[in-house]
Amino acid sequence: LNVFYIVYNDMPFIRESVDSVKIASPDCKIIAIDGKFKDFPGKDAGFSTDGTFEYLQTVTDKLFGLPNLTEVQKRNMLWTFVHPGDTVLVLDADEIVHGTIPELKHDVGIVTILEHTHGITQSFDLHNRFFNVKPGLRYSKLHHRIVLPNGQVFLESERAYTLSLTIEQDFFLTHERYQRSAQRQNDKEKYYETLRKIENGKLQPDTIV
Repeated sequence: LNVFYIVYNDMPFIRESVDSVKIASPDCKIIAIDGKFKDFPGKDAGFSTDGTFEYLQTVTDKLFGLPNLTEVQKRNMLWTFVHPGDTVLVLDADEIVHGTIPELKHDVGIVTILEHTHGITQSFDLHNRFFNVKPGLRYSKLHHRIVLPNGQVFLESERAYTLSLTIEQDFFLTHERYQRSAQRQNDKEKYYETLRKIENGKLQPDTIV
């Protein structure tokens, strides 16, 4: 199992996430890329300045500092670290793993996330986070879509929200939204609004990898 993070000033959340991964799958490999996305708002430094990189140096199997690349470019670095047949779990720095990460017996596993937002608890499934690697996979112009060499969509984010306080399966993630500073959250929302405009054809991406 290879667990893949893209991080930028994510302390202390990344420490809690990695701790949960080590419990859920003690023998997994952790791969991380640190650095600000090319089009992310703000004038911060290109690398993490809050100790994220230094912490990850002590717990990752592979760690790279790559600022000023687009999110798609960074995500496509994943394929240089894994091989066909390997299993990958993609996590955000503020997601906590619960239960034991199972062996993936099919090409794709569904990951359920329990999310807490403004006092409301809801769950949704993601179809693009837990999968077995196939030859030639790559992220397309949108960070949530993985395609095969012929351009056919292999995985894509699908969310169906359900108001829920608990979920039944052993393996799932939890995510606390809006736990960062108001400015960081505002910058993030601006960034993803830009991605939505690209998706709708209103903007052209700088680079399609």
